Amino acid sequence: MLPLPYPLPSIGDPQTQRYVLGLFFIIVQCVTWVLAGVLTQYLYSTKGFHSPFLMSYIGMSMLAFLLPIKALTDRVGLTNFVPVSIKSFDSLEREISQLQNYTDIVDLASRRTEELIQNQDTQWNHRRHIVAAMYIAPAMFCADWACNAAMVHTTLASVTVLISTQSVLVFAMAVMLRLEKYDHCKLIGVMMAVIGTAMTTFEDAETDMEADGTGRALFGDVMAFLASVAFATYSIQIRLFCPQNEDLYSTQLLLGYAGILCSIPLFPFALWIAYEQITLTATVFALVVIKGIMDFMVIEYLFCRIIVSCGATTATVGIGLTIPMALFADWMLGEGVDSLISLWGAVAVIVGFLVVNLTANSSSEPDPTFVNDEKQTDII
Repeated sequence: MLPLPYPLPSIGDPQTQRYVLGLFFIIVQCVTWVLAGVLTQYLYSTKGFHSPFLMSYIGMSMLAFLLPIKALTDRVGLTNFVPVSIKSFDSLEREISQLQNYTDIVDLASRRTEELIQNQDTQWNHRRHIVAAMYIAPAMFCADWACNAAMVHTTLASVTVLISTQSVLVFAMAVMLRLEKYDHCKLIGVMMAVIGTAMTTFEDAETDMEADGTGRALFGDVMAFLASVAFATYSIQIRLFCPQNEDLYSTQLLLGYAGILCSIPLFPFALWIAYEQITLTATVFALVVIKGIMDFMVIEYLFCRIIVSCGATTATVGIGLTIPMALFADWMLGEGVDSLISLWGAVAVIVGFLVVNLTANSSSEPDPTFVNDEKQTDII
């Protein structure tokens, strides 16, 4: 028997158990992703709801409910209590009061970012959760908004395939930042994903141009690609900021504060859209709320847990499992598969993602030189 190119880890190893739990989360996330996508297209096609921004705003605002849920689970002893004040992180208010110009703001943001990245063994307090949420909230909102906007113009399968290419961006950024080691097999896998994505996108654009000449599906593909860039951005941010030890911070607090940081400043614009641009009935509002719960309180929560448990590349690669599910969902909705090019494109993406997953265990560990650099760097 030929030896395996990558040794299989022991099932009894705590790290392996955490990885297996992350894979289970990926399956749950994929099923929820497809169901949320089907609900989105139902709202667009049947209920006449055409406001991707408002849909993303309501969903992002739902994350704020994680804060009272966290407080309740703390009270009954289901989760670890997070301290409000820690000496090592209580100088933020004083530093903000001393800001004099834009350069000081950039310097403060740089120091806080460096502290989040390098202090991976320090217990987080509420202020640290808020600072981390300030970084990930904009990219998280933009990713969901672009995804919802893409579904207005193209099929669920095409959106899923294009957003799955975030694994390519994540792998490239993870290697550049030395969060993961380079692996040539993984590179082959991500390149296969790119080829499959190009096949699907080209077929979408060609079919749409022949149909009505408007290029609506091509615009949807562009929005889906922008969503993949935003998804990749905050995937790397979570991998950079959040400690590997999940006892040191709370995913509920992180996402809860991200919801508040988006819902408060965007509230006037969302209110204007709700009253001036669309007709928001009770039924539509209830469906949008359900979709928001699926998108953010389930998918985003599991996504953060997967990134910490399995690594950023594996987490984003896992979204590729939704491609056959999305094709089936499109078939159920009457969309069908128009040509073999789209089908072969999806197959190429799946094979590429499988290759990446097979090499994930060997290359998902941080680059040793990055770890050594962290230990030798003094935090101001």
